[in-house]
Amino acid sequence: MSIIDVLTLAASGFVDGFTLEQLAVAAWKLDKSKFGLRGFERDHPDATKVKLYIVGRNGTVAKGLMERATGKRLKLTANGRFRSQSLVIRDYKVTEDDHERFNAIRARHPNGEPTFAEALQFWGVGADGSIMDAIGDVTATLSIFAAVGDALDAAYAMEALSVSASLMKKYKSHIAITDMKRKRKSGARS
Repeated sequence: MSIIDVLTLAASGFVDGFTLEQLAVAAWKLDKSKFGLRGFERDHPDATKVKLYIVGRNGTVAKGLMERATGKRLKLTANGRFRSQSLVIRDYKVTEDDHERFNAIRARHPNGEPTFAEALQFWGVGADGSIMDAIGDVTATLSIFAAVGDALDAAYAMEALSVSASLMKKYKSHIAITDMKRKRKSGARS
């Protein structure tokens, strides 16, 4: 995927526009090698690099994919939204495994009360990963599918978004405490 494609896809996760810094972080989460700060690619995004690909001669603004919104905020144009939707549909499909994992959790808990461990499994959180980052990634993907997926994928995405929101509400304090402990643990290793 090209740098312009990754930027367009990253921008699609924002509903009300975005700042350069917000886009830099979102793009970096999608591709750390392309959008990471030189020498610190795995740890920090490079907003200067992103700026060059937005306002440069061949950047997203010049290509008509993004435009200035208000103040320092940018937004996707209609062409930018179309391109990001095309990328999602081309590069990602909700798999049978996604449906099975979601349906298995739902079947074990018909009243919608999965455990915290099952919520982490639903969000795809690894042993050391940030829960909020994983939730953000899942939410962005599901939101795009709810908007542009075929009928089955859109229905799945809407239901999964609802479950994700209720799990976030139910386990709000668990998420905060676990993320805080993981940050401390990773800081101690550095």
